[in-house]
Amino acid sequence: MTLGARGENSRRHVRATLRSSIVTGCSCVGVMVTVAINGFSFTLPALGLIVAAITGATGWWVGLAMTRHPLLAHLRSAAKDIPLPIPRTLFWRHAEPVGSAGKPV
Repeated sequence: MTLGARGENSRRHVRATLRSSIVTGCSCVGVMVTVAINGFSFTLPALGLIVAAITGATGWWVGLAMTRHPLLAHLRSAAKDIPLPIPRTLFWRHAEPVGSAGKPV
């Protein structure tokens, strides 16, 4: 393998993993901020653990959307197939026709 071929393979590898690296960085930001607020102690109270999990998941989702990661399309496709156990009528009010009190025009 020549030196030029190695350089090309390195560029392909960087291009292939760049989006995933950015998503990983986004998911780590919220977690590390939570740890920093707690004095860099990894023995977080329960609330700190919950906040770290929420900020990590939010950062991960933002990273996927920001980079237009291919995994985002798969997640959206899978989410469409999940049946909702709550009837939609609880959240979506349908307009019902109301009769007019006056004479028809």
